[in-house]
Amino acid sequence: MTLHLGEDAHWFGSTTTLDSIAGASSSSADAAPVPLEYLFASMPPIDSTRFAGDRPMSATVNSVVRQWTVFIPTGTNVGDKLPLLIVLHGVGGKGSGMRRLGFDRLAQAAGVLVAYPDAIGGSWNDGRPGMEPITGAPVDDIAFLRELIAHTVAELGADPGHVSIAGFSNGALMASRAACEMTDQLEAVVLVSGSGPRGVAERCKPSRPLRLMVVFGTADAVVPYEGGQVAPYAGKSRGQVAAVRELLDVWRTANGCSGTNPAQDVAGTTPRVSALRGLGCRAELVHFRVAGGGHEWITTPAFDTTTEAWRFVSARN
Repeated sequence: MTLHLGEDAHWFGSTTTLDSIAGASSSSADAAPVPLEYLFASMPPIDSTRFAGDRPMSATVNSVVRQWTVFIPTGTNVGDKLPLLIVLHGVGGKGSGMRRLGFDRLAQAAGVLVAYPDAIGGSWNDGRPGMEPITGAPVDDIAFLRELIAHTVAELGADPGHVSIAGFSNGALMASRAACEMTDQLEAVVLVSGSGPRGVAERCKPSRPLRLMVVFGTADAVVPYEGGQVAPYAGKSRGQVAAVRELLDVWRTANGCSGTNPAQDVAGTTPRVSALRGLGCRAELVHFRVAGGGHEWITTPAFDTTTEAWRFVSARN
């Protein structure tokens, strides 16, 4: 199976004052005051449980209103700092379409926030040369992602030290750009059917090592595995991308890897999935190469992209 993507406080309502509770009324000046520990022991407990479910959020970034929805797991408290996973859709899609991949179920079990943002016009400005926006002028999506993180940290208690991004297609290319330009804010990045812009070695200058996972089909007819021109969408040019090997070279250097292990087949996979892992790296680097695979989020009994992506981002630094 493959998925193709798209106070006013009122205490019991009483008007009783603290003076009357403490016995300090004008008619009984000699009455002993009630100790404060008894007073506050009688107050109702404060519920510290965090709101759970879907939380629509928005922010204005460079005069443009941007929107995203955050899945909040049950059973967490307001004071808890929760890891945050941002999931980026492909061209023509919306954040809600990525929910079918199953991240919410995994996040519920692990106590993780998952953000599903929407691109303007359904297209992320991922920095590819020659890419035309689907609608209007290009927007600053790096600034948007920074605001998304800042707002989710401030309003929902996301842990700024545990923020990861996963993306598909145009969303993967946007996640790849974020990995290069927002390295300091990210813990891990997962790219599915997306590499980086043409000339990625000159464009991508990570500030430190970063854990990176790439899942890519060698027969992808939309975003070519060997690099080149991306297939047009809605009559618009989608620019040029780097070969997967070029992207991996950038991150082998950034992560201080000494080499790459020989390809190791994942048992029982059809199409065949091989894992190529960086050796001696300061931050994990892995490429799952899908032999003959197309432009898809592969889901098979032997290899499930969502499960592998979740394992990867959950392995905290």
